[in-house]
Amino acid sequence: MKRALLAAAAFAAARLALAQEPDPRREIGEKAEGAIEYAAPAPEMKTISVLVGRWEGTQTWREPLRFKRGRYKGYPGSEGRVVRVVEPGPGGFSLVWTDEGRGPMGGYTVRAILSWDPERRVYVLDAVHSLFPGIARLMGGFEKESLVLRGTDPLTGEKRAARLVFGGMSEEGWTEALDAGEPVVTTVFRAAPEAGR
Repeated sequence: MKRALLAAAAFAAARLALAQEPDPRREIGEKAEGAIEYAAPAPEMKTISVLVGRWEGTQTWREPLRFKRGRYKGYPGSEGRVVRVVEPGPGGFSLVWTDEGRGPMGGYTVRAILSWDPERRVYVLDAVHSLFPGIARLMGGFEKESLVLRGTDPLTGEKRAARLVFGGMSEEGWTEALDAGEPVVTTVFRAAPEAGR
């Protein structure tokens, strides 16, 4: 009998202890002391979110013969084309895109990421290109209505100042102009027609 009473008392004490233990499901939404505060995407990312989508670009190269790569018949024309697919990056802190294009140098691919650096208070564009090694980095901000990014031009193998200007950004498209001391290429982007239309 004593054993049964002791067992019953132990069982009751265990149930009482479990009942007093906090239910982790009820604590969801409560913050622990010293909890990490995670940043939200900056308003500057909302400003450039208009670039998200699928775009078709037509290019005009100023000196296409300078950019001819490899052996192919004929002279390169000044025209080129590119399809750019822009998506929000992880957490909404960046835009990530892929370019598949063809110009005087033949076919090429670019992978790029555009983000806002809250410490330096600048936009940063890092791009990897199929035509040259390394990472091209441009930084800058808005000047009037255009996003202007500056850095070094790795396209020709010469270290020259480069400037990339995104002008007239809207849901319909924008114009992108690259110069390296002189105009190199201007691309007019327009929203790609939806499949099935």
